[in-house]
Amino acid sequence: MGLIVAGGILVIAVAVGAFMAKGTYFSQNDQTQAINSDFNTVLLEQKNLKTYESFSGTLKYEDDVHIITTGEGVLTYLAPEGQGLTRGAEIYRIYQSPEDSELLAADQQVTSADANVAQAELTLENLNSPATAAQIASADANVAQAELTLENLNSPATAAQIASADANVAQAELTLENLNSPATAAQIASADANVAQAESNLTQGENTITSTDAARLIARQSLCSADKQDEASWLCPNNLRGQVFPDKLISSLIDMISNNILSAEANSLLNAQKNYEAALESLGVLEKNLEQVLSSRLGLDEPSTEAEVLQATQTLNSAKEQRLALNELPTEAELLQANLSLQSSKEQRLALNELPTEAELLQATQSLNSATSSLNIALQNRKDLIEGYSASLLMFGELSAWRDMKEGIAPGEDINQLKLNLIALGYGTTETLEMDSTFGSNTTAAIMKLQSDLNLISSGEINFGEITFVSGTSMVNFSSTLPNIGGKINTGTELFSLTPIERISTQISSNGAINISSKSLQKVEIQVDVADQNLVVKGSEVEIELPDESTIVGVVDEVGSFAIVPQDGDPFLEVSIAVEGSAEYFKWTGALVTVNATKELAKGVLASPVNGLLALLSGGYALEIVTETGTILVPVETGIYADGWVEINGSGLQPGTEIVVPSQ
Repeated sequence: MGLIVAGGILVIAVAVGAFMAKGTYFSQNDQTQAINSDFNTVLLEQKNLKTYESFSGTLKYEDDVHIITTGEGVLTYLAPEGQGLTRGAEIYRIYQSPEDSELLAADQQVTSADANVAQAELTLENLNSPATAAQIASADANVAQAELTLENLNSPATAAQIASADANVAQAELTLENLNSPATAAQIASADANVAQAESNLTQGENTITSTDAARLIARQSLCSADKQDEASWLCPNNLRGQVFPDKLISSLIDMISNNILSAEANSLLNAQKNYEAALESLGVLEKNLEQVLSSRLGLDEPSTEAEVLQATQTLNSAKEQRLALNELPTEAELLQANLSLQSSKEQRLALNELPTEAELLQATQSLNSATSSLNIALQNRKDLIEGYSASLLMFGELSAWRDMKEGIAPGEDINQLKLNLIALGYGTTETLEMDSTFGSNTTAAIMKLQSDLNLISSGEINFGEITFVSGTSMVNFSSTLPNIGGKINTGTELFSLTPIERISTQISSNGAINISSKSLQKVEIQVDVADQNLVVKGSEVEIELPDESTIVGVVDEVGSFAIVPQDGDPFLEVSIAVEGSAEYFKWTGALVTVNATKELAKGVLASPVNGLLALLSGGYALEIVTETGTILVPVETGIYADGWVEINGSGLQPGTEIVVPSQ
């Protein structure tokens, strides 16, 4: 205001100087004067006069939106710098073509995740199911074995164990002696007898294989005949004669017995299978025994080798060590280990009788949920590895995109926002899309149509990053790090930023009509001393002077609630001013501007041009009033000065009164 008032006084001084240059001095006693040809006349007016306080500010918008890629591929399109993007515009486009190694890795991840889910399901199922007879029998056997081991350690060697160990030593000594001596007629005869007995035992073992296989076939046929529900359909059509059952079939038989499904028949077949396997194992032992006696018989005809003598010596030493060990007491470490093994076996056996705790069930459920989530992610990653175009599209809304959008997701306002954009773009109506927060089949169809029209992969789903929600029309900002078109980009690459320049509001009436309104987001931020806060009341208009000296109108949009106290200076408030109709002022973003706020206001006052004031010799001011016979001086009191006018108050003065002013 000081500049404006000083300007008014300067004009008065100039006016007075003009009169003095003509040799004219005025006093309150001067009456009628003649109008000099160097002067004009004007009329007094009733006006609103304002004075202003000026503030420096910055013209800006709301925060920029950074565009970061969420997929990878070859970049085929980027929105040009400086372009204004509207609803449905492409921000960028990429072409993805997965390599064989990527497909293989994705398939392996799916397989691994699937196996983890199966394991988690089995764990939870086992917790919710009682222990089977087979599990209990196995646990009991483990306890019995641990008890026997501990008992053996705590008991001295029996006469039978000592006799057996002595026999082993004697046999080893005899073997070594035989190697060092030529074979006698009796040894040869004994060896021949051993060969004959081994051959006979082998023939008997082969007969046992045939009979147990036949018994197994009969048991299998019995099971298949009793099966009315195809529970054993995996077994019946196969010709398994002469074959060992795979582990999978053995497990299935055990499951049938545990679940009481044809348990008698299944148990019979399982026992027949075990007899068959035992016969096979016995046959293997008989074959090895025959090989050994044949080798021993042949050895009688050949001199002993150094290796044979060495082996026999080592066997004798081992037998002697084992015999001596029978005389030694167990160590504390051996006893401790045996006790721990027995305790662990008993705990595992007792656990089969206990119901799972809530914590165990919760942990198993959480593990299953985690495994399922990992599987879903692996499946989605595999699904994403398809060849084609994907793009990021601009849509309007106040909620930011934060998740994949597809059928099955939880309802949310972001889905409603997406539907509103689809309708505005012509891909649905309020009847087909139903303006609610649910993602349904019609939403999928609308998205597929949009993707097809844009030549994108038509999945009917919106992956995170394929939609960017902003307030409204947005400008593409320059970036010095833009990748080249045709080059490959990876997930997480920052391309550029968008500046929303207006807020678009989309409303759909009951008759389906789409109503769109916009509000500029351009604003000026200034700092106002707390003492001057009455100059910037929310909703009040201010004048903004741009760098090209043109002026526009702004409205105070927000005044800070708390004062900021700098280290040196007066406390101030941060004030935000909205700029009306400002889309064309985007070029001034970041520029310094001057904001003029009304400081004083005189409404409907009588005003005179400042250059009409005359200084009186006795002090004060007067106006030279035009009358029918000439002019007269009328003393006046002055008030606010603004825009070359001054508020006046004088006897007989009113709007339309003609006064004298200097010629320009």
